Amino acid sequence: MTTLCRLNTCRDAKRGMRKVRVEKRWIRQRHIGHGAFGEVWLEVYREQEQVVAERAVKGIQKRRMENLNIDYKRELLALAKLSRHQDLFVSLHGWYEDDDSVFLAMEYLQHGDLGNFINGGITENGARMICAQLLDGLSTMHSLGFTHRDLKPQVYLVLVPKCDGSITFLTVPNQNIFVVSAAPWWIKIGDFGTSKRIASEQTALRTQAGTRQFQAPEILGYVEEAEETSEYTNLVDIWSLGCVTHLILADTAPFANARALIDYSSGRIEFPYEALQDGGISVDGRHFVVALLNPRPSKRPTAQIALQHIWLQASPSTQAPQPKKSSKIKSTSAISPSKSQQEQLIKAPRNPEGPLAYRKPDNYFQ
Repeated sequence: MTTLCRLNTCRDAKRGMRKVRVEKRWIRQRHIGHGAFGEVWLEVYREQEQVVAERAVKGIQKRRMENLNIDYKRELLALAKLSRHQDLFVSLHGWYEDDDSVFLAMEYLQHGDLGNFINGGITENGARMICAQLLDGLSTMHSLGFTHRDLKPQVYLVLVPKCDGSITFLTVPNQNIFVVSAAPWWIKIGDFGTSKRIASEQTALRTQAGTRQFQAPEILGYVEEAEETSEYTNLVDIWSLGCVTHLILADTAPFANARALIDYSSGRIEFPYEALQDGGISVDGRHFVVALLNPRPSKRPTAQIALQHIWLQASPSTQAPQPKKSSKIKSTSAISPSKSQQEQLIKAPRNPEGPLAYRKPDNYFQ
């Protein structure tokens, strides 16, 4: 399939999404994935029979978005603003549309989604690097007034009821954590279809969005504290990152089912450490995950504060490996670090050899 693309690009994000038209003929190669509310295809541009450029194109059906009361311009706005941070986010090259759909032309990353690398293939140090970069991205998003609301690796499970009353699991592909390089790790955040911008006079969100397995308890209505309401903040992204981190480190979600999450959120059970302990994850690594997965959003660290956690500051040589089986951690609180731990978290100095010391190729932005 060949597309004559009259691509709209944004020259000055401060002045809005001003249309600058560029015409090229792109050839659709193959289906490469799913995003929020759209399919994603690989397209190539040829000159003299040679492929000189590649891009990922996501189609968004206008009617589907309208039926869900979602403005597709939200993703355009998010991509246009975040594309300026090329080391953290998938770049938007431009967009075009027809009567039925809007098509987003984005940077193509051949390694695909982080989900392709999970299943025990990522070391604790690799997880540390990935988490630091994700926090860098979330910190930037939040500082610009955006909340992602659907951060997750490629593959997740959905509970589907069957006719006989039993429950089965359906594996659903999705992509929004992309891999640029695995040696060393360099990842980018993408797919902002469910992102939400908070106006300057607002501090909270109300609508549900995202994948249930990675949603924070305040979105699902599991938090019972009087001060927690139907509103929620960008700290929902911190919870999602905690779920992603647990999945990378332990190869499993932190909570086996909704009942376990409800019991944890209400304080009836402590955090289930077993999977992290069985995987030999360091004490600092376990503390990091639990800090992010605090059921009380007001007690979760912001992305900027979480970046100072001692686990993220450690180089590989400073983290002693843990035995695959270890005694259960005793905790006076299921979630919150002590005051001294919080002070240590905030004051911890940056380690120049730590996970944020990754380096991009010199010619990447050329």
